[in-house]
Amino acid sequence: MTNTHPDDIIDPGDIFDPSRSHIDTLLHLSENPPKHVIESPLELLADRVMLTVSDVAEIMRIDRSTAYKMIRAGQIESIRVGENGRGIRVPAQPLARTLGAECPHCGEIGGAR
Repeated sequence: MTNTHPDDIIDPGDIFDPSRSHIDTLLHLSENPPKHVIESPLELLADRVMLTVSDVAEIMRIDRSTAYKMIRAGQIESIRVGENGRGIRVPAQPLARTLGAECPHCGEIGGAR
């Protein structure tokens, strides 16, 4: 399914007749909406203890390579995980404090320490 508006592909005088599968998809989505839509990337911090580098990049609205550079430079606190220590996780509370994000549970900046 594309994000093309019908007016972009159909002359105003023509009748728009979507396919049956398109109608079924729309009906399915209206009957089964997503359980939770993330309003803000900061919502990823709400109930998380650790974040992946991809999560951090999304929260900060930067690309992953920039997030990795900031971790290497010590600008973002991180820990190594896994048998060989190649995995990287970022503790949510220090990141929340760095970003000045308010904890949804206690109202403090960065959550309880």
